[in-house]
Amino acid sequence: MTRSRPGSAPQGKVSSHRRLSTAWIFFLVISAASPLTSFVGGASLGLDQGNGAGYPAAYLAVTVVLLCFAVGYAAISRRVINTGAFYTYIARGIGRPPAIGAALLAIVAYTVNVAGIAGATGYFLTVIAAEFGAQISWVWGSVAALAFVSLMGYRSLHLSAKVLGTAMVLAFAVIAVFDVAVIFSKGLDAFPATSFSPGTVFSGSPGIAVMFAFTSFVGLETAALYGEETVEPERTVPRAIYAAVACMGLFYVLSTWILVGSIGGDEIEEKVSGQSALVFDQMAAYGGEALRSAAAVLFIVAACAGMLAFHNAASRYLFVLGRDRILPAALGQLHSRHRSPQLGSVVVSIGSAVIVGVAVLADLDPYRVLAQGAVTLATLGIVGLQSVAAVAIVAFFRRRGQGRYWKTLILPGVGAVGLLGATIFLLLNFTGLMGGPSAIVTALPWFFVAVMAGGVVTGLVIRARRPARYARIAESRMRPQAREVRRPPQWTRRYCLIGAGPAGLAMARRLTEEGIPFDWFESHHEIGGIWNSERFGSPVYDGCVAISSKLTSGFADFPMPSGYPDYPSWPQVRDYVRAYADAFDLTRRVTFNTAVTWVKPDGIGWLVTLTNGDFRYYSGVIAAPGTAWNPTLPSWPGLQQFQGQVWHSASYQSASGLAGKRVLVVGAGNAGAEIACEVARAGAAVCLSVRRGHRFIPRHVGDVPTDAILAGILDLPDAMTLPPDTAELIEKLAGDVTGLGLPAPDHTVLHGHPTITSDLLGYLAQGHIAARPDIAELLPHGVRYADGTAEQIDIIIAATGFERQLPFLAPTLYQGSTGRPDLYLNMFSRSHDGLTVLGLSDFAGAAFPRFDDMASAAIVDITLRELGGVEWRAWRASKQIDRPDLRGGKRFVDSPKHEYFVDDHAYQVLLRDVCDRFGYTPGAAAPVRTTETVTA
Repeated sequence: MTRSRPGSAPQGKVSSHRRLSTAWIFFLVISAASPLTSFVGGASLGLDQGNGAGYPAAYLAVTVVLLCFAVGYAAISRRVINTGAFYTYIARGIGRPPAIGAALLAIVAYTVNVAGIAGATGYFLTVIAAEFGAQISWVWGSVAALAFVSLMGYRSLHLSAKVLGTAMVLAFAVIAVFDVAVIFSKGLDAFPATSFSPGTVFSGSPGIAVMFAFTSFVGLETAALYGEETVEPERTVPRAIYAAVACMGLFYVLSTWILVGSIGGDEIEEKVSGQSALVFDQMAAYGGEALRSAAAVLFIVAACAGMLAFHNAASRYLFVLGRDRILPAALGQLHSRHRSPQLGSVVVSIGSAVIVGVAVLADLDPYRVLAQGAVTLATLGIVGLQSVAAVAIVAFFRRRGQGRYWKTLILPGVGAVGLLGATIFLLLNFTGLMGGPSAIVTALPWFFVAVMAGGVVTGLVIRARRPARYARIAESRMRPQAREVRRPPQWTRRYCLIGAGPAGLAMARRLTEEGIPFDWFESHHEIGGIWNSERFGSPVYDGCVAISSKLTSGFADFPMPSGYPDYPSWPQVRDYVRAYADAFDLTRRVTFNTAVTWVKPDGIGWLVTLTNGDFRYYSGVIAAPGTAWNPTLPSWPGLQQFQGQVWHSASYQSASGLAGKRVLVVGAGNAGAEIACEVARAGAAVCLSVRRGHRFIPRHVGDVPTDAILAGILDLPDAMTLPPDTAELIEKLAGDVTGLGLPAPDHTVLHGHPTITSDLLGYLAQGHIAARPDIAELLPHGVRYADGTAEQIDIIIAATGFERQLPFLAPTLYQGSTGRPDLYLNMFSRSHDGLTVLGLSDFAGAAFPRFDDMASAAIVDITLRELGGVEWRAWRASKQIDRPDLRGGKRFVDSPKHEYFVDDHAYQVLLRDVCDRFGYTPGAAAPVRTTETVTA
């Protein structure tokens, strides 16, 4: 197995499958609309049942509405990354439950559309065959089309795009030949002015004409489905959207206008009634039988291309719902070679085949009933999907307070109103479009409503019963964007930064980068925080090794050296932190050996007292003092009479001198597990007291760091198979530990933090460490446990955590009514402008990357405060009122260990959304550094 280079693995894994360019996406979207099929099948219906010669105006109106929608669609596709397209956009804009409903609606509508086009394909194959003197059943034509689409859908999307692109070019070519032939024959009469006169436009049934016109544009929404398979999706997808809408709109308006001209604007009513082969007849009249035959053949090809495009779209919606475990997880897997959603493709094939099979058994007309009915029903679903997405896009940008109102509000709003109107009209006039009322016809549109409602209910149930899974639904990342929030011409406020550990370093880097004035104080004589083991109170001991791997531990743009071991030792982490400071020229900015003893607000600024007796005045204070400086030691009964030694793990330095001692380690967290193993290796008799059940996962799976697998940075070792779901993976890695004397966990996988250890379970199994229950009391020479047993103990090492303290701040400045910290995003004071705290949160993942996210969010706060105005007032209101879920729906167990826990992913998303909301791109002008100069 080959490992990816640190910092590049995620990109590398994706990039190898990014093969689609703007042109290919354009072909996919156009092919989904199947212009020749829509022109041949839709024109006769629109001219006959719509507004006659005014049908080109209906296409023009729909083009304008969809171009407005495309503006917002392109804007959000530049910002949101995911394969789920509308599913993701709706989740981002108006919530996950309606997103689930919309995705299910899309799957059903696309599958129905595939079946409808299959019926039309079979029908026209019989017509073509009859002209050559052959008779075949439409069923065989439909079956052949479905078989072709099933095969191509199972293969790679790149191959599908080639087939679709070729079909699209040929389809445009044959219609272009017809257009030129009509213009050559009739001159300017090929463009009758009556088509756009108000009397003609509003004659007949213009609403129905608009509905048929919308049918011809179905497929526009498929563009963003392929974001994860495209080159530079932030450019590729918007370009393809604009090009597709403009091209289709121009094509339909001109071609239907010329078709009207070929018939004669005043003769439309008498010549088009009941003529399903109208377009073919006109082609024969102006281009001869050769053009008619070519168009007939290409109609079949274009119909198959349209079926394939909708098949691909439906299978990708199945893929994202399977990936999010709303549908069976197997649907969320890609083919190992073709990288296509194989099982989703099979499901769509079966679904469309079943619909065609029902039509065969019921002896339905393949064109007037199956094709027209299915396509009309699918159009209702897809236009409804587009309207929900349009509303979500507007909501997305409004919730973020985004500017550029033409692109994010006005034009998308016009598109949303137009699409909502079209959806309502379709719903109310569905029976008329289907040829008349019947119980089945009346019920069909409400089936789509039920599908949408079912998805919403499913989302609400998951939110109530599986909050952690709910938080992962429709996950998406925001694409980096050019900086929008302006940098003030001059910073008028100065800030005090407390602490030069990793969090303080991340903050100092961003302050320096922005040119924000600040003074920086560190009580020690070196940077590094707890990683300076010689510093009094540091919890780092001689054998301490990082619990997160080098692949996840480093700052995002400053990876740890490739020569480091998978899990660096504390001196290596210390050297890395110092190298980070040197790389960004931070060390010289620190005032060492100077602590902040008191901070007090006066309503405008902050008075800061230093250990050297100085008083300073600042506009704001950023506290990053670290949280592992105040050990928590239980007050066990009998503690005063115990004649042995009691240490907190923060006081433990090494196992030297412990050989032959009877040592009790209390607590099975990361520190307790590692210290117990180290002391056992030194020859002590070690017991491990555990109050509640834990899950233990190894540092490696095979030779791959476990956290790198969980983070998606590296793949599993060759020939190994583990569950794709994080919770199931941790459960499988942890296994059952009750046979080793440890209590079973009293919480689910995602409601507690697992202990990372490679040796503990083996040491327990081999008898080098003995598991013990909770301590009931201490005896003069030993311990009595909760189960009543007792044993002699010489030394107790309590790995019982630390208390969060900010000794230089009055508790009322950062605590709520419950006595616990109450800060917005666990960072910003809700009532005092200028107070920011970094590092209060605990994470299951690596801390350094989150420190950088916190620092970036702090820069947003400082910048908005400096600029003032509407955005500052909106941000200030958010800090005072909003209470986002930092735990991502997880209910962590009620224990001191989990009191400050947040979900790493949810917290990352929230912090980065702050930057994205106000257009701040951290480090936009800063080069990416490396640490290869650090001694490995």
